[in-house]
Amino acid sequence: MTHTAPIDGSAHGLFELGESDARRTFLLLGDSHAAALAEGLSDLAQRDGKAGVLSVADGCLPFLSYPCSYAPARKRCALNQQAIPAMLTTLKPDAVILHATWPAYYQANPRAFKAALT
Repeated sequence: MTHTAPIDGSAHGLFELGESDARRTFLLLGDSHAAALAEGLSDLAQRDGKAGVLSVADGCLPFLSYPCSYAPARKRCALNQQAIPAMLTTLKPDAVILHATWPAYYQANPRAFKAALT
């Protein structure tokens, strides 16, 4: 797994997963729980000659908008959420994998969660 410079306007660089010379076919978006999947997913992708990209922000739901409840991460989360359309346009992934602590976000604010999901 290697770190790259921002290619999408996000708040941070992206992490490349899998085979370094392969076309990026998937995008993994999420909070720290998505980051926990990254190494295993990268190993599987490399084994199959595939590549992908990881974009995470702690405490941040991978939706286009959802209020971040973790104060130190609010600005970064908003920037990451705003960058999702650009990531999709730039990377053109075949698949997008969303992974997060879903119950925690839902329980914190069911109304906002449902609105953001829609």
